[in-house]
Amino acid sequence: PLIRMDLGALKSKFVGDSEANLRKALATIDAIGKCEVWLDEVEKAMQGATSGSSDGGVSADALGAILTWMQERSGEAYVVATANDVTALPPELMRKGRFDETFWVDLPTAPERAAIVAATLPKYPHADGTPRTADSLGIDLDAVAEVTDTFTGAEVASLIPDALKAAFADGPREPTTEDLVQAAKRIVPMATTQERKITALRSEWASRTRPASSAAMASIGVACRTTASSVKAPLSRQQTIPRLTTFFGPQISV
Repeated sequence: PLIRMDLGALKSKFVGDSEANLRKALATIDAIGKCEVWLDEVEKAMQGATSGSSDGGVSADALGAILTWMQERSGEAYVVATANDVTALPPELMRKGRFDETFWVDLPTAPERAAIVAATLPKYPHADGTPRTADSLGIDLDAVAEVTDTFTGAEVASLIPDALKAAFADGPREPTTEDLVQAAKRIVPMATTQERKITALRSEWASRTRPASSAAMASIGVACRTTASSVKAPLSRQQTIPRLTTFFGPQISV
C-alpha cells in the first residue's frame, strides 16, 4: 500500500501531542510492514527545525524522531519524500543511509506531455459515462506536446477542461486539437513567470542529482545533468524502486 504521511496533520495544540502523534504514525508504519511511505513537501514540515521558529521546538523534535527512525528502523517501508525547495532541507536528512538517492524531476518532455494529455482526457467522460480518449476524439497528441514546451504537468492537464468549455460554448461539440492548442496559447507557463527561481534550481542542483526521466537521461547523457528543473528527496533503503506517481513541475524527489 501507498501511505501518504501528512506531517502537518500530526501537529496538535496540546503540549506533547504532536510528538506522540508522530511516534504513533511511525510505529504504525513499522507494524504494516511492506509499504510505500510518501512524505509530500517535506521541506515545509521541517522548516521550523532549520530556521528560527516559535513552535517551542516541535519541528526540531519531529526532525530528530524522523532521522532516528530512518537510520535505525528494521521495517520494510520504502520512503519517498518530495520537496519544491531543496535548499530548505536539513543536510542530515539527505545524507546516505537515510535516503539512498536523489532524483531531479524536470519539466515534462514532449512524450511525457503527450502522455499527460492522454491520461487526463478519460477523467472527463461523456454524459453517458464512456471515457473520452485521444483516439476517439482524433486529438493530435504530438501537436499539443509541441505547443506546450516548458509547461508543467499541471498546466498541460489544465488544457483539457479549458478545451471542453470552449467546445461546449461553441456547439456544444467535442474538443479538438485546435481547442487544446488555443487553450495552451492563453497560458503563461510557470517556467516563464518563475524563470529566475527555476534557473537557480537547475544551475545548483541538476548536476548533483540523477535525472528522473529516462527520456531526459537519454538526451543529456548520464555524465551531464545540467538541464533538469526539479529535485526530489532521497529514496529509503530498499533494493528495488517501486512504481511512483509522476511528479509534475519543478520538484525535488527523494
